[in-house]
Formats: sequence, C-alpha cells, structure tokens
Amino acid sequence: MAYTETEADFRQLAPMHLANAYKLLERPASSLCDCARCEEHVRGAMYLAGYAIELILKAYLIRSLRKADWREAVRALKRRGINVTGPRGHSLPTLLRASGLDTRLPAGVSADYGTCSTWSSEWRYASVPRAHLVGTQFVQAAEGVHAWVAAQP
Repeated sequence: MAYTETEADFRQLAPMHLANAYKLLERPASSLCDCARCEEHVRGAMYLAGYAIELILKAYLIRSLRKADWREAVRALKRRGINVTGPRGHSLPTLLRASGLDTRLPAGVSADYGTCSTWSSEWRYASVPRAHLVGTQFVQAAEGVHAWVAAQP
C-alpha cells in the first residue's frame, strides 16, 4: 500500500501515536519498580505525542485550505508566503501560526500547548531520559492540544 499524506491519513495516525505514547509510559507490573526502567521509554513517548500534534495540525491545514493532501497544502501556503518545508514542516509553532489557530487557543489549551511547544522532531534521536512525571505531563498536554485542534471546524 502506498503512503499518502491526506487529511484522513493524518487524522487516523495522530490518535494512534498518542495511544502508543501512553503505552510507552506504562510502568512495569512489578511492585519492585526500577526507576531507570520506568523512565526508559519516556523520551519516545514524548516524541510520539508531539508528532501527534504535528499530524493533527497538518490535517487541519489540509482541510482548511481545501487541498487533497499535504503537498498541495505546502504549495498553497508557499503562495501565501508561509514556508513549511524542511524542518519548518515539523515545527509546532510554525504549523500553529500557519493554521491561524494560534490566535484562538483557549486558556487551558494554551497552557497545554506551552508545555508541548518545545517539541522537536529531533527528539527521535535523543537518548537522554526524561523523568516519568515530565513525560506523563507532556503526553497529557499533547492529548489536550490534539483534542482541541481535532474539534476545530
């Protein structure tokens, strides 16, 4: 099956990545929890949660621009003077501004977005572990942002 980048694809993938992020945060069933083991996959969970926000913002842009896929949306944005190619296409602040949703964030979502705005696609290469609590808060914040963006008309 060929890979596509349509709104439907992104809307399907985003919640899957959030679900996988929560799976990575699950602590071992053993009551003798080794903290290093508990925090082993936290950075991966945070990466997937941020990626879910990237995908839902791209889905919103495709729909709001009335384009068939992400490539068409990128071309339309470029005609408007907005560059979302290369690393900018993975930047949550860039995608949020391009969507116009940055001016409509309710207070609670704005706080969640503030937690997630430092996300980088480079996190997929990061080996520095993060505290479990930090990861959990990040994934929960990403879920809030995702839900709000997904609900926008």
